[in-house]
Amino acid sequence: AKTGFKHICCDELIEEKLTPELQALGYSGIKEVAKWLGQPYAEDFMDKQQQFLELEKETMNEVVKEIQSCEENIVVDSTGSLIYIDEEAIKELNQNSLVIHIEPTDDMKQAMFETYIKEPKPVIWGDSYQPNPGESNEAALSRCYHDLLEYRLSKYRQHADITLSYKELDCDLVNEKEFLELITKKL
Repeated sequence: AKTGFKHICCDELIEEKLTPELQALGYSGIKEVAKWLGQPYAEDFMDKQQQFLELEKETMNEVVKEIQSCEENIVVDSTGSLIYIDEEAIKELNQNSLVIHIEPTDDMKQAMFETYIKEPKPVIWGDSYQPNPGESNEAALSRCYHDLLEYRLSKYRQHADITLSYKELDCDLVNEKEFLELITKKL
């Protein structure tokens, strides 16, 4: 956005679509969307996960239409659960944009889990939450979260035009212009 791209944040658009339901519960903000969605062991999680994915697909279709009709450069900050919407919607995005995946380091993966536990964000689990018999919710969540990340990383790589290692993007050293140059070199 600092270089003149129009910024579209899919999490914010989905949150807007959920606003009436969130407000009825006294919720607002992305942290509250996580609270609404809950953890994968919650009784109503599967229904809410499906509702979220339907809104995500609707949002992505709107974003693709905007990309197609807009004359300016756009950067789309998709949700991490983009990979769970149908292949046709992902194909539309791929045909109308350059998809860049920023891959976390191994150290970051553990930090991501710790952050998820401390400050949950809405996470779509798909089929990745599979507790073992007798396993506590917390233990299953920890084990399955790492499986979820590996599954998602493989899907992100599959759909990305460019994959950048987070190591290449040291935010203290790489500014916006250098980021665009790095992308250009990868094309």
